[in-house]
Amino acid sequence: EHLLRGEFDVDPSAVGDEGFRRDGRVFAYWGIFFALIRWPLALIPGGLRIDVTTFSCFVAVCAAAFAKLQTLRAVFDISPASPARDILFGCLVLTILFGGAQVEFLRPSIYQEVCLWAGALAAMFNYFAVRGIINDRFSTSWLCSMSLLAGLALLARVSMGIGLYAALGLLLVSLASESHPKKEKSLAAISTLKDRILSARFLLPLLILLGFAVIGGYVNYQRWGDPTVFADFNLHLMNDEYPDRRPRTEAYGLFNLLRIPFGLIYYFFPIWVIHRHD
Repeated sequence: EHLLRGEFDVDPSAVGDEGFRRDGRVFAYWGIFFALIRWPLALIPGGLRIDVTTFSCFVAVCAAAFAKLQTLRAVFDISPASPARDILFGCLVLTILFGGAQVEFLRPSIYQEVCLWAGALAAMFNYFAVRGIINDRFSTSWLCSMSLLAGLALLARVSMGIGLYAALGLLLVSLASESHPKKEKSLAAISTLKDRILSARFLLPLLILLGFAVIGGYVNYQRWGDPTVFADFNLHLMNDEYPDRRPRTEAYGLFNLLRIPFGLIYYFFPIWVIHRHD
């Protein structure tokens, strides 16, 4: 409703403690993707009063699982036949369906909906990437599809979107620089590289990425007054509940290289469950 009126704040009851208060209005940090997928409800009288969060979470989980199973199948089909391959395939299918990230966080809340859809879009992106590698062919339509998924991810959850932007950017650089004859003169090589970059195969995906980045920047400007800011955690409503967060953020920042080892411990060595004063 707010977006249809050209407003970028939200009803405080829709986001709860996950909101950010600025100039007397409450904003969400996640992108407008979740408003856009609810747009069809506006065509139904009173449709926007229908809570579709649980259904949306379910669709995202199914989409993520389907994309991962298709990716697994693509790798399975090109693997040498063996009993071990069949056993591993079955184990991975069970892992994806019952132990994957999309099941681990399956909970009907707006915050989890954001996480689940970001994961689903990334799973689809990975499917295109793996199939492109297997077939040794990234066509214009294939790269445009990956750009679309990366752009939607940027409008869903910025951390996932930036990751996919970086991955696709590196892929485009790799594709643009491949197949250069080693003895080719430098000027000719530069000319060939320029022609490749300006071809539709590379230009269209880049334009799609740029288009979504512009949309994201415009939303950021309307929310925070800065197109490069996706969330101002100094305005987070949860700071009232955890007053130690703001001074800690000011001291160490939202991202700090010194915290990377703690991140690795969190994901690979679950000793973080042992709580100590230090």
